[in-house]
Amino acid sequence: MNIGDRVRLLYHKQEGIVTKFLPNDVVEVEIEEGFRIPVLRSELVVIAREEDLVFGKNGKKPQGIGAASATAEVKVWSEIGFYLAYMPFNDQQLSVYLINNTDVQIMFSFGESNNGSYNGISAGTLQKRSSQKVHEVSLQNFEKWSPVLIQAIFFKQGYGSFREPLCRKMKFTAETFYKNQKQAPILNQTTYLFQIDHEPPLPVKNEALRPEVLKESMLYSSRHDVPAKVVVASRPKIEVDLHIERLTEKSTTMNSSQILQLQLDTFEKQLDNAIMAGLEKIVFIHGVGNGVLRNEIHKKLSKHTLVEYFQDAQKEKFGYGATSVKLK
Repeated sequence: MNIGDRVRLLYHKQEGIVTKFLPNDVVEVEIEEGFRIPVLRSELVVIAREEDLVFGKNGKKPQGIGAASATAEVKVWSEIGFYLAYMPFNDQQLSVYLINNTDVQIMFSFGESNNGSYNGISAGTLQKRSSQKVHEVSLQNFEKWSPVLIQAIFFKQGYGSFREPLCRKMKFTAETFYKNQKQAPILNQTTYLFQIDHEPPLPVKNEALRPEVLKESMLYSSRHDVPAKVVVASRPKIEVDLHIERLTEKSTTMNSSQILQLQLDTFEKQLDNAIMAGLEKIVFIHGVGNGVLRNEIHKKLSKHTLVEYFQDAQKEKFGYGATSVKLK
């Protein structure tokens, strides 16, 4: 089951589109008229594409096939489900695919961005519910991979709401890459899978590579006759406050070891998010204190292959209580 898949509720006469995976094995499903409901994964079944061959695209059985009763027309329309997948070709080579698990066409360009320069690799059109190989990479050169830059325009024939073009820059750490081994939709193979349109697109550093007006939001529409819903962008933080009272309301019940671990976990997560988003700089506010947190952060930064350098940040503002990190 993946984002964009059509599903049927086992205990209700409803069908919908998977839009989000929630904690505790709960799935968010968008049904008619853009209404979204939480459903246990065990109470959903993916609708096979082969049903169109039996029931027809309008959900009704053709003459001469089975019983006379007809299935109601599916009213939901999936516009979410655009993926980047790295599929192992052998023990060292990976084939790179773009996957369109939606009901709209996607016109795309795929390339690499490095130090302000751009290398175009592939472009084309992905038909709905299709995939296309766009590149090959080697695991031996993983640490030298350039950030990938994906641009997309979404097309649906007829009247409906307008969806902004997408421009997404992605760079991986070993941790974020290898933990995303999943079954890819359409390909139906085990891949390293990343959803491109799960979050709103982030601005790209090289202005020439962006659409002239690239908003920090995306418009999602559940079907062609429903007004689009604006999703506010959730950009990675460029300043991360690691003071424990900023991270949890339960700090008074935690010992010093637990506090330090939570602060370091937050640091690593926010650093990974910044790298994935292609940010050039991020500041961690750790305070002065006894220096333990600062020292642990500096140890991790000194060993990180995607950190160009780090230094004390804005001494006039933070003193020695913050560290500025320049990313490659």
